[in-house]
Amino acid sequence: MPFICDSKLANNPYGYFFHDPKTYSPILDLTRQDASKALAEKEQLAEEVRLIYVGITRSIYKCYLGLAPIVDGRKRTQLTSDLHKTAIGRLLDIQTPLLASHWMQTLQTKWGNDPTLIQITPCFVQRLESNIPYYHEKISHKTTAHLSFNRSIERNWVVTSYTALTRQNTHPMPLSITESTPVVHPIQPSIFTFPKGAKSGVFLHYLLERLNFKKNQSQVDASIVLNALNRYGFDTDWLAVIQQLLQQVLNTPLHPAEFCLAELETDNQYVEMEFYMPIHFLAAKEFNQIIKTYDPLSKSTHFLNFSQLQGMIKGFIDLVCCHQGKYYIIDYKSNFLGDQPEDYQHESLSHAMIAHRYDVQYQLYTLAIHRLLKRKLPQYNYEQDIGGVLYLFLRGMPGKNNELSNQNTMPGVFFIKPAFALIDALDQLFSANLTSPHDKIC
Repeated sequence: MPFICDSKLANNPYGYFFHDPKTYSPILDLTRQDASKALAEKEQLAEEVRLIYVGITRSIYKCYLGLAPIVDGRKRTQLTSDLHKTAIGRLLDIQTPLLASHWMQTLQTKWGNDPTLIQITPCFVQRLESNIPYYHEKISHKTTAHLSFNRSIERNWVVTSYTALTRQNTHPMPLSITESTPVVHPIQPSIFTFPKGAKSGVFLHYLLERLNFKKNQSQVDASIVLNALNRYGFDTDWLAVIQQLLQQVLNTPLHPAEFCLAELETDNQYVEMEFYMPIHFLAAKEFNQIIKTYDPLSKSTHFLNFSQLQGMIKGFIDLVCCHQGKYYIIDYKSNFLGDQPEDYQHESLSHAMIAHRYDVQYQLYTLAIHRLLKRKLPQYNYEQDIGGVLYLFLRGMPGKNNELSNQNTMPGVFFIKPAFALIDALDQLFSANLTSPHDKIC
């Protein structure tokens, strides 16, 4: 490791940048106070110590450190090095300026006692005479030619996803509202008036990924919500609204699955499960034919149109949980479907599922879990072990008691269990011509 004896002191002519030792807030002192300079240099030294520690500890057999008594050009008369101000000087316990003439002796005294661990070897550089002639090697000017590449490069091996497959095949939901003069109402804070958009969705996902469902079923921890509001730039006035939303989400019965999130044990939850599935060959025609044959939701959708591909399909499942021996796939949706609870009934949810092609999403997710459980569970059976898929439209979930719910449906909750014939057909389609059964593992 060369060049580790050069000290980089805080010498910014415009000011000193550092972080407050108590609050960690960034500070730029344009007045260049001595105290600020000391804090800036201390912070910079700590970073250099971290970097040199990383460099040294990456060695396997031996690490060479190039040390030299570098002298600041502005104080040549003192002939003292600034080794004590460098990261390596700090690690070598050099606390005071060293005379260049005593530099090697100090290192030998401090660290030369055990040569099996540290060896200190002087390195002398012989000065070259100024009158040594320069010899220019004659270059042979031979005619050369580059090699020609006459093979083809396969460019259809990709890592794709549900989003990529459906990117050009999703359409806005058709609205059945007749045009009229809009009526302006005062905005009352509620989950229906909470900002729409991708940032709100990421914000709600962030909370649900970090929330302990059982501990927060009665009262959601305000500190967790406040931290998330600040993190994503939302006003803290939304605290009560988000607390109520989360409490309703945790306590809404997930009909017909007959449980709620608050009942799930932490050990039976798998948050943000990532998967990769190999695909030997996938064409839109065969894929469309299978899903339209076996999935009632896909029958009413338009055809997907994507190029033939091979490679991998990847994804992140919001939550996979196991309840009473059955595995469920859960996906959180922050879609705004209306400003009344009635707008989140089963028919509206079905329209949203079709408009955004969430059918393709749950088909891929279910296939991924099917493949995983087939490898992990000795007596795996799809009908017995797979509970189904739950899409939770968070804005419309009412909580425990709701007059709009019945035994089979619940506002804000879309449930489906894909037919085994569908998942088996997709499994065979994706696995066609794969040479090893291990290639099928997601």
